[in-house]
Amino acid sequence: MPAATNVGADGVRDSLTEVVALLQAELDELLQQKAGIKLRMRNLRRRLGILQAGCVGARSVRRKSRRSGTVARRAQSRKICHLHDELSRACRIAFLELGGTATAEEIYTAIARRGSFVFSLLEEHSIAAIARTLESMAQSGEVACGSDSRWTFQPEARNFQ
Repeated sequence: MPAATNVGADGVRDSLTEVVALLQAELDELLQQKAGIKLRMRNLRRRLGILQAGCVGARSVRRKSRRSGTVARRAQSRKICHLHDELSRACRIAFLELGGTATAEEIYTAIARRGSFVFSLLEEHSIAAIARTLESMAQSGEVACGSDSRWTFQPEARNFQ
């Protein structure tokens, strides 16, 4: 009996080996077909690109410039936001130096004296930039403007936002 069991196990092993070999051969064939399809797709895309360049060269250039324009606008927007944040911080520091109440000109003088912001990075006049920043800070309740164009810093309002 043990010999028959041994032969049966060898037969099963051989059958499994044959199935694995057949599956491996089929997989190899499918991988070759996949590689051929990829090559044909690459060639078709290349030819399509050549045809598009010949037919609508100007339009494709416009699309690219629009994309690069969008990227440039996003970068410019990030830069402006960063500068606004830096100027807001410099204004807060100036308010603290000046006792909590000051005009835009006094804030500019304190910032320039301390060197906490580089106004040459802005495209607008420094006092106008400070006034715009103070207006933004007023909208968030961080500062308030009095009737005599003096701004009052309200640090407790910033903590709740």
